[in-house]
Amino acid sequence: MGVNELNCKWHFSTHSGATQDVGPNNAAAEHFKETPYPSLIRESIQNSLDVVKDPTKPVRMVFSFKKLRSRSYENFFKLKEHVDGVLKYYGVKAEAEYKPMLDIFNNTVINQEVIHYISVSDYNTVGMDFKPNDTDSPFYAFVRAIGVTVKSDSGSGGSFGFGKSAYFVMSPIHTVLISTMTDSGKTFFEGAATLCTHVCKNESGVETKYTHYGFYDSNNGEAPSTKDDIPTKFRRTEVGSDIMIMGVDGSDEARVIAYDEMIKATLKHFWMSILNGKLEVTIGDTEITAETLDDLMREHCPDLLDRTKDKNNYNPRPYYEAVKNAGVSKQYIKKDAILDNLGHVSLYLYKNKDARDGIIHMRKQGMYIYRSRAYSNAYGYYGVFVCTDPTGNKLLKGIEDPSHTRWEANRDKVNGRIIVSEIDTFISNTLKEVFVNENGGPLGITGLEDYLFVPEELIASEDDNNGNPFFGNPSDTVQDTGVIPDSEIRDTDPEFKPITEDAIGKIVIHTPPTSAEAGEEGTLGGHKRTSTKKKKKGKGSTPGKGSYKPVEGAPESNLYENIPVEYRVIAENKNGKLIHSLVIHSDYDVANGEIEIIVGGEDKDEEVDITYSSLGNPSGNIIKNVPLSKDERNIVEIQFSDNMKHVVKLTAYEFK
Repeated sequence: MGVNELNCKWHFSTHSGATQDVGPNNAAAEHFKETPYPSLIRESIQNSLDVVKDPTKPVRMVFSFKKLRSRSYENFFKLKEHVDGVLKYYGVKAEAEYKPMLDIFNNTVINQEVIHYISVSDYNTVGMDFKPNDTDSPFYAFVRAIGVTVKSDSGSGGSFGFGKSAYFVMSPIHTVLISTMTDSGKTFFEGAATLCTHVCKNESGVETKYTHYGFYDSNNGEAPSTKDDIPTKFRRTEVGSDIMIMGVDGSDEARVIAYDEMIKATLKHFWMSILNGKLEVTIGDTEITAETLDDLMREHCPDLLDRTKDKNNYNPRPYYEAVKNAGVSKQYIKKDAILDNLGHVSLYLYKNKDARDGIIHMRKQGMYIYRSRAYSNAYGYYGVFVCTDPTGNKLLKGIEDPSHTRWEANRDKVNGRIIVSEIDTFISNTLKEVFVNENGGPLGITGLEDYLFVPEELIASEDDNNGNPFFGNPSDTVQDTGVIPDSEIRDTDPEFKPITEDAIGKIVIHTPPTSAEAGEEGTLGGHKRTSTKKKKKGKGSTPGKGSYKPVEGAPESNLYENIPVEYRVIAENKNGKLIHSLVIHSDYDVANGEIEIIVGGEDKDEEVDITYSSLGNPSGNIIKNVPLSKDERNIVEIQFSDNMKHVVKLTAYEFK
């Protein structure tokens, strides 16, 4: 027996005839298999935030790689016999999962008899107390119960008891060690392995059938080790808990990948808690605190636009900026309210005319739950909704799914629809207040697009030349973001005049990084601007009629730069087909371009397939192989698959 191991060894219960066999499938783990490191970060940090000891100080988390030598922990390494027993019992059915596990133990000789593990440690938490056979005991619920969770706060993050599966999924040998010290000074330690029903020899050498779950401790598997029976390597000396994920790849390359994924996941899911000083995280040599957060965000999330389309993913940077800069200028706004059911809520907004409207949702613990584009009105914003009220936090917890990635009204038959409606109403009203009332933005009158030509929201009718009674002229005032000019409604019967100014769009071209970073005045992403116009009110920066010339010697690259273009859209009914004519002006020639078309619906921006294009080749919502001529009106006629009139946004790409 290893001298450092004290009396700890593995204990699997004998399988009785009344006990069902457990095979090589783990349904609870399916939540975490695809994204193990982000799942580990989400589950471990939220669990620790739920049991903070001193709320005036941040919870501190430490993630690090460590190793265990077989010569010092011989009993632990006898888990190999049980893994081999699974293969004997299930044969081919278990090979895909358990053959690699057996190889890990067999290769310890080659790897200097070392097995690596990830240690997850928390500080300024209350630790996990233990009471035998008590599902209200945190240590018992975590180590010895499935589908059971215990939190000091009923509105805490983890509520389904599946979160611990993230730790076992991370372990290639399905084994975790847990050590804790409570705020009363009690210490507990135990290992747990979740395998399958298996057969192997007992201490008397008799082939025996065992259950799937085993414990590594000094008390015959009946209770965790305490005080002097805990191996020194695993003994806590400070209040809090250590969770050790055994058997991971500890190579230098694997560590770099793991640390990078964990850092990004922390920034994505917990930037709010870190920014507010509630959390500090150490991952390898990287310290993520309120002081280092800004630099790390710029390094790992450099883009100020959230371009991700995957509903389960997002770029946290613009949302972080919305909260960090709240109130600094009219571009960053915070609105608070006391709602009837949820209590105190806040909505942070970052106005950005290039944004594809999106709002992320959070609860009290400051963890990202999900992103929604359901409130999009083509205003141009990124928003953060957060409920910090204890009562509201409990209500939202009650409609949260097991993976903590959405709120679903049907999970609470009594309050679900009420609180979801309350959130929607608050956000919708706040957006109207900010973008309509404060900035004089578009007034949402159903059917108005049938009469108005709106230069920036780009809706026109074939009837515009027929003397319809509603027309507007640009006024002298503009919105802060320059998205939509204010208009004056004339009360006299107007004479129709063509709109002379176009909307501002953008071309994105491939450019070399060396030119983009050169910083030469008058250059943009490897192209030199030969002439410019002064900034117009409400229009943003507009290029002049000169061209963009490549910087000599610039190497080829796949980077992108935005270059403004002027464009307008006219919708016409031609032989029963609704045709949108895109009139595009570019300041330079584009030989081979692509145009991405985004339409703005009542609730969100959408991608609608294009079935016809007079130029290029339509594919989904993109038109490929489109040439654009300098100083000419380039007209592209398109038809959408739904044959409906839309608010249109376009982005053109040039490929070189």
